[in-house]
Amino acid sequence: MKLKGIMETSLGGFLTFRGFADFAEIARASEPDKAYQRDIDEKHNKELQDFLEKGENLFFPELVLGCYLPEDETEIERLNEFFSAFHRDEKGNFGFKKFNIGIQAPKSYGNSTFKIATLSTLKERSDENIFFRIDGNHRITAFENLQKQSLNEVKVSVCIIFFRTKEEYNKQSKMIFHNLNFKAAHLSKEKSLELIFGDEENFPNRVLEDEESFGLSYLHAKEASQLEFKKYFTHIDNVFKNDIRSTFLEFFTYCKDQEKSIDAQDIRESLSFVNEIYKESHILKESKNTTLLSAFIFYTLECGKNNKCGSKIKLFQKWVLKNHIYKAKLDLESLIEIFDNVYNSRIKKVFVAMAFKEEGCNDVWETIKRVYNKLIKDDNFILDNTEQDENGFIPYRVDQVDEFNNDIIKKIEDGIKDCCLMIVDITHNRPNVYYELGLAKAQEKPIIIISRDSCKPHFDIFNLDRVIYSSCSQLENELYEKVKQLLEKEIVSPDLRHIR
Repeated sequence: MKLKGIMETSLGGFLTFRGFADFAEIARASEPDKAYQRDIDEKHNKELQDFLEKGENLFFPELVLGCYLPEDETEIERLNEFFSAFHRDEKGNFGFKKFNIGIQAPKSYGNSTFKIATLSTLKERSDENIFFRIDGNHRITAFENLQKQSLNEVKVSVCIIFFRTKEEYNKQSKMIFHNLNFKAAHLSKEKSLELIFGDEENFPNRVLEDEESFGLSYLHAKEASQLEFKKYFTHIDNVFKNDIRSTFLEFFTYCKDQEKSIDAQDIRESLSFVNEIYKESHILKESKNTTLLSAFIFYTLECGKNNKCGSKIKLFQKWVLKNHIYKAKLDLESLIEIFDNVYNSRIKKVFVAMAFKEEGCNDVWETIKRVYNKLIKDDNFILDNTEQDENGFIPYRVDQVDEFNNDIIKKIEDGIKDCCLMIVDITHNRPNVYYELGLAKAQEKPIIIISRDSCKPHFDIFNLDRVIYSSCSQLENELYEKVKQLLEKEIVSPDLRHIR
């Protein structure tokens, strides 16, 4: 490898080489220093790979590398000779085990001079990993992962800082890394988007939609951020912390990743719906949590114009407030994934225990089925829908026989073990029903006990909470509210022991 550029002592007294090199050469000749380099951010790495792949407006600031020259005590004297000659503006060729440094006589440029230097590795030695990456590790790693042949000879600008000893490198390189990454006033994403969205001459809507560097997410973000929030969405306007453009860009990018198409009318209707939710909650309005706001918008879009999953949005709101999620610092993908897992992990399999063959029990069973289907179809609760008859989905049941046998007992035990909620009708005081109730209580399953008003339960469960009914219509109304309340509680305040 041979690099040619300008070498000079820069601000701070660091001996610095600046020049250009093939991307592939720099990737091969450098490695990250694990002492301070962060783990690769996979999402950012993928964005950089896409940027390199597209090749549009392809430009990077210079890569900053570090190198300590002497590898052992014998090279320290050679290093001192090199530094002395360099500061006396002498030309020469100085050999080190890592590479040779050739310095030409200083060139005049106006009132200044500069020195042209050539770094050339030795044929008998590999040029792999002779430099450490101080700044630019993500860019180089993205190039390495992409493995695109056409990029191998693309020129990149490099800055190589030389250190006298390994000890000097270990200390000073960390300080340089810190200064580059934490002291510089980086241009925020919001400010960058403000520049792009505000330049109608160079970045009209057509360019935002069609250019590969942008895309439909940018156009949607621009249009959404320009809506009159102070006029039409007053209760969510205050949530944005001068980051409305970047919030919407992240939101629409997430929707794109979820393959969810959105039009302008959809987003306005969702914002109106969420505005009403925030109107009723001082905590949400004052949270300034834009990720949470984005999640509310996403769920309203998911429900559609008919609000087909309105109960899910209400449960999400209760879950957020009950568990102080508005204080959490989560990205949108993580927040939605966590709630969906909680929502979908709740009660699924419902076990019904009753005397199925007694008089009037079929009417009770049909009532339970109506409640079950209403919760699935009208309220969008995630309940088991693998079994069904001509009237809809049915919960799990093990029809009772006059005598227990091993097969029936095994089915009952497995059914109760796998269920997440048990409905028990004790009206006829059947021993097998009490047996199933006892199994469920021993496993701490959520249980709803029901009985006709004429029933006189055994003394050991007399004081347990139960739904007492005199008609099937009364049972349907009260059982529906009871099960719905329990389902909501399991989502808003989940018992982690029963999450599967």
